[in-house]
Amino acid sequence: MGRVHDHRHDVLVVEDEPLILLELMQMLEELGWHATHVASDIDRAMELARSEKFEVGILDVNVRGRTSSPVAEILEERHVPIILATGYSTDVISEKYPQFTYLQKPYVRRDLADALTRALAGSTVEMRNRA
Repeated sequence: MGRVHDHRHDVLVVEDEPLILLELMQMLEELGWHATHVASDIDRAMELARSEKFEVGILDVNVRGRTSSPVAEILEERHVPIILATGYSTDVISEKYPQFTYLQKPYVRRDLADALTRALAGSTVEMRNRA
């Protein structure tokens, strides 16, 4: 599969499982993205979400027993597109956060590419609606 974009884009990744994180980072690289900011706990993720710049956030829904919703809320306030990754059913989560893009675990590169495309398309529509 080709690159989603012609140049590298920065990503915030929040994931507490080391093997999933490594695989995700490799897939992002193959798609032309770069995980410039990585957190394996919610407190660090919130710090990064408040202070750093990136074009999209990929958040595991459950990180060390805590929900990533505080991180998602910060990103949403900053108008950063959000992808929520989960191995659980997305039904309950999507009712609370229908505006986010969901990535069902386990996923492959094509699923990730599709989620990135959907998240950025949603962000573009939102920006146009605010203008």
